[in-house]
Amino acid sequence: MTSNQAISAVRCTAAGSSAGFSLVEILVGMVIALISILVVLQVFALNEGQKRTTTSGVDAQQSSLVGLHLLERDLRQAGYGVKGLPVPCLSPPVAIAGPAGERVITLMYSKSAVGNVNAEGCNDTNTAHYRYSVVANGAHRDLQREELGAAGNVAKAEKLVTNVVALAAEPLPNAAAPTAIRVAVAARSNLREKPDPAFGCNVTPQPLLMWPGGPAVTPPDDGSGIPNAWKCYRYRVQQTIVPLRNLVW
Repeated sequence: MTSNQAISAVRCTAAGSSAGFSLVEILVGMVIALISILVVLQVFALNEGQKRTTTSGVDAQQSSLVGLHLLERDLRQAGYGVKGLPVPCLSPPVAIAGPAGERVITLMYSKSAVGNVNAEGCNDTNTAHYRYSVVANGAHRDLQREELGAAGNVAKAEKLVTNVVALAAEPLPNAAAPTAIRVAVAARSNLREKPDPAFGCNVTPQPLLMWPGGPAVTPPDDGSGIPNAWKCYRYRVQQTIVPLRNLVW
């Protein structure tokens, strides 16, 4: 081989090695990259959905537990210090009114260490006179406690827990001679989950059962305009039985 032939061979080899990818190779690479991106996005969407579900369940759990704890704490003291006193503002010292899932619970007890309640009324500094209910707050509902005066007027109102959608209560064993109160608080998650494309909202398909054999409550919608939007939320229901140890009927 002459020197000119060797130089030509080297030039051909260099030109062939720097020719780059063919159109077919580029298209195959793009398809592989797109498939990889779709897989990554799918995994991310699944993880985000699981995170949303877990967080939503925790939100509802915390709201229902806190609401039940605050109500139970006052119910356990109901009737303390009112025995034998003519109390015109509330008789008996625990009253339950309203429909099944929207109960209004009114209670009274003495905050004094010796149990003194003002016999002239219920607006002295030693008397706790409260009314619990679930009230609307825009598109949501909150558990509210109102402090009542002697004439039944609202002296102070405070929102205790957000996203409480139902409050249920019943006297036990009966309304004529109760020795305990069964009470339940239902709360829902802060975030609405995406409706299923085929079936719509189906995260919570049935109304909420407040306790076994008790009332089934349909939560309110959130004002979004989505059909049955309440079914796109997760809920937690907490219930307990509170003995009325201080109550004399």
